[in-house]
Amino acid sequence: MENSTLNAGDITERRFSLLFFFLRLVGIPVNRKTSSCYRSLYNTVFSICMYNLYLEFTMDFITSKDLDNGIVKIRFFLGTTVVMWMHLYLRIRKSAFEGLFALTESFRWEDQPETDPDTKVLTMAGLITRIQRYMLCAIIFINGYHITSTIIIRAKHYFLMFETWHPFDNSSMLVLQITNISEIFGSLAIITTLMTFTCLYGVMVCVACSQLEKLRAALLDIKQETSEHEGTFSRMQDQLNACIRHHQEIKRFMQEIEDVFNPCFCGLFLIILITLCCLAFSGVMSWGHPADVIQAVIAYFALLLSVFIFCRLGTELTAQAESVGDSAWGCDWVGTPVHFQRCLAFVIATAQKEFTLTAGKFVPVSNTTMMNMMNQSVSFFMFLLQMKYRNDGTTHEK
Repeated sequence: MENSTLNAGDITERRFSLLFFFLRLVGIPVNRKTSSCYRSLYNTVFSICMYNLYLEFTMDFITSKDLDNGIVKIRFFLGTTVVMWMHLYLRIRKSAFEGLFALTESFRWEDQPETDPDTKVLTMAGLITRIQRYMLCAIIFINGYHITSTIIIRAKHYFLMFETWHPFDNSSMLVLQITNISEIFGSLAIITTLMTFTCLYGVMVCVACSQLEKLRAALLDIKQETSEHEGTFSRMQDQLNACIRHHQEIKRFMQEIEDVFNPCFCGLFLIILITLCCLAFSGVMSWGHPADVIQAVIAYFALLLSVFIFCRLGTELTAQAESVGDSAWGCDWVGTPVHFQRCLAFVIATAQKEFTLTAGKFVPVSNTTMMNMMNQSVSFFMFLLQMKYRNDGTTHEK
């Protein structure tokens, strides 16, 4: 049980402390009533560093002179486009995300076990805190590796962190140092934003799934006593009424997740699909250069991992919502009054209405979508590779 001395805002702040910390770190002051001038200045400077780096990647790709150089530059441009879309959407819809956090205040998952007693599998309630820990470890590891490698390289060679387009002369030492610091902060912000957005989506879906697990357990706990009397049916009706109210709250929260995330996923999935195809093209064009091919492969699987997380959790939420009807049917309802059975039928009918997270209301966020995106990009890659081998063979014959 939560401490009664804590208000709803304190509970939310404690539950998602890591998530809030990293969101504020990348310049998105979520769940902040007031902001000091220093915080506002930090948010502005951090955002400038991040968007400035994206502008450098964009102009570097546009101003590339040859195809070989352009296909390498496009990896950075499209990869950062995915993250910039996430960051921009978080800033624009900040109030919507705050409303989503506010809806979690009526839920309790701390009283649920972290692992299933029978199967020993991690429950959704246990996954809520685990996801935030995984995010922390991933951010520390990737950013730590990034900073360490940058320091080692710059200790040996004195040059810019990214050889990109700049609208000014960076030959002087002061300008060079400022540019490097800006690019370091911008790259750290890009990495952290990608991890934080993915964690935010995962946590919200896991909260909904944990409540569906809790609801199913409560429905199966509705049982008749050995001696049937009016008090038994009254107790069962009270339990069922509580389950119905809980179910309605969960459905409202699930619909809010859909309303908040589906516009973002519409653009995000389109950008990711374009990026995957471009990475396939880039990998084929760089065939024979191991370093460039490995870079393209790593970027491909990093984006595919993000799609897997989005779609796998979306499929899990759909399955959890549908299983509520099975749990309602499995409770001890035989011999109960007609009004109790009608209420139970209402729960089953509501659960049978399929709920699916979507991207733009027309593409489901599910395993099927993930497989389609992977199949299209792999098919495109194999087609390009076959055409390359055919052209190389024709050239050798001549």
